[in-house]
Amino acid sequence: MGTWTYLDKYGYKNSLIAAAVTMAGAIDECNVEVLKLMPFWAFHGQKDGTVPANKTINLVDSFRAHYPSQEHQKLTLFTQDDFNGQYHRIDHGVYDRTSWDKNNTGDIFDMDVVNWMLQYKRND
Repeated sequence: MGTWTYLDKYGYKNSLIAAAVTMAGAIDECNVEVLKLMPFWAFHGQKDGTVPANKTINLVDSFRAHYPSQEHQKLTLFTQDDFNGQYHRIDHGVYDRTSWDKNNTGDIFDMDVVNWMLQYKRND
């Protein structure tokens, strides 16, 4: 939740970061206008009993509704079908180290999360 709170408060222009990753956290409302340039990748387990996955889904859907042409915002939802319970937790523990490894999250990634973040630079 801290990442979303930071992004909501500082947006892209007043932030010190070039890209953000959220893990199983969300806030009820976020000012999507100030995030239109912020690359983010949101991860959430569909069976999260602490922070419902719908909160993250709603944030990302709200952003996509306002800025459908933006493609530098990603959402990955972990499901039991992705892992058969072997590799990754699908509840609030999505921060397990396997989420940083290429192709272990159920989606076919073109790069791992760390390299995805490192492709973005601040020019200001």
